[in-house]
Amino acid sequence: FVHQTGCPQVEEFLRPVRSFCRTLEMRIADYFKGKKILITGATGFMGKALVQKILRSCPEVSTIYVVVRPKKGTSPQDRWSQITKLPLFDKLKSEQPNALEKVVAIEGESTADQFGISEENQQELIENINIVYHVAASVRFTEELISAIQLNIKSTYSMLELAKRMKNLHCFVHTSTAYSNVEKVGELVEERVYDSPLDWKVLLKLVEHPNCHELVPAIQPKIMSGHGTTYTLTKRVAESLTEEYSQYFPVVIMRPSLVTATAEDPFPGWLDSHNALSLLSDAIRQGIVRVSNADKNKSLQFITLDLSIKAFLIATWNVHRKGMKSGVDVYCTNMGDDLDGIRLTWGNLARYGLDICEEYPSERQMWYPLCVQVRNPILLNILFFFLQVVPAVLGDAVAFATGRKPQFFNLTAKFYKALTGSLREFSGTNYHFSLVNYRNLDEILLPEDRKTFSLDQSKYHGVELLRLNAQGMMKYILHEDLSPEKLKKRKKRHRKFMLAHKAISVAVLALSCYAASSVTSRFLPI
Repeated sequence: FVHQTGCPQVEEFLRPVRSFCRTLEMRIADYFKGKKILITGATGFMGKALVQKILRSCPEVSTIYVVVRPKKGTSPQDRWSQITKLPLFDKLKSEQPNALEKVVAIEGESTADQFGISEENQQELIENINIVYHVAASVRFTEELISAIQLNIKSTYSMLELAKRMKNLHCFVHTSTAYSNVEKVGELVEERVYDSPLDWKVLLKLVEHPNCHELVPAIQPKIMSGHGTTYTLTKRVAESLTEEYSQYFPVVIMRPSLVTATAEDPFPGWLDSHNALSLLSDAIRQGIVRVSNADKNKSLQFITLDLSIKAFLIATWNVHRKGMKSGVDVYCTNMGDDLDGIRLTWGNLARYGLDICEEYPSERQMWYPLCVQVRNPILLNILFFFLQVVPAVLGDAVAFATGRKPQFFNLTAKFYKALTGSLREFSGTNYHFSLVNYRNLDEILLPEDRKTFSLDQSKYHGVELLRLNAQGMMKYILHEDLSPEKLKKRKKRHRKFMLAHKAISVAVLALSCYAASSVTSRFLPI
């Protein structure tokens, strides 16, 4: 009764049958009751949001094991304790003061053999775990290929091998990305695993070779297979690897697009890790970035953190609902091309982003915010020279003369590398993602689960979500003071930068007109 028949008469007959069957279905919180869960990457942006959502919305979960790497002499337990002091966990601690006692931090290292988990801890996981959420990964677009293979492919292999030994595993959930198939430009990217052009076994052997640091860079252009970043390449290969293990247990592959701040759960605007939008908007707010090669007509693909996390849990429950014993489900978590009737493009982002700059000037503002979007490579280089390189050189000259460390030219060089490399892959291309499976998750929800797990996005306004992402960046990443008094002072300084910018623009225009007039008068008769 789960699947549609396509016949109207049969559907009419089955409607009351399906309605009755749904009353017998298990709620999501009931499914998670008594479950023991393993989460990798729990200290990351999505990982810790997943932990708090499970504990808040599925309060009868038994235990959550989180794999945490020791860092700078801090034990996994102490690191996790520090994580739980973040505002993200305030609502959980208010509603369920003892919930965090269900979390057990175990030591691990994603690039190490067997995920760096001790034999004793491995045995405990093998005996107890029901659900694995593999969220650990490197999301850096500029990650060296060797490191990206170790972080995104080797870590996945190690976790899958451990999962294969688990005695009561119900589901393995792997976190990928909507951009894992970037070579399919102009095509509809379906919610299925595509064949990888590279064998994961070969790549793992390659990085274990004694001379890998000389060998891999030499053949990297061939390895990249049309991918502009090591991130998307290794995520593509990791999907194929994960699918191979779906013969042993049910596999779910989640493909979030660009993940932005929370829309409302546990509260609006939580963002403690930079994404492409926050990095770009911060650079524009400071007046550092003035030129972009983003195509203003191309769609902006993103998903809020809370919607993505809800989808993780619904997809896991759906494995039980369908009675899956093996196989793979793929979900592209993305909000689509438009929200509230407005098609969000990179051009919209620049326009609304500059409005946000006016409303919330940066504490570190160096010049008036400006963002020129141009696709022509020749014009891009000309504008980049005059609007980026020249001001950077002048800024470094002033810094050197006043005894400060010059830094603007180096920042400009790094931005140009990103502009012509990784950013071009995301901001200059229209991707078409199938969202059938993802949207079906909202349709299969029981009425009792809608309040807690609804994926309905009709109530959200795209511009407001961009604003929340910017506010989250300012408050939780940059720790800026957004009080009315401080904003008033920064707005005064912002106005001075605006007047200076306009004065210089008028002066440059006047000089250009004078120069053009002088040249013209020499060659044209009066």
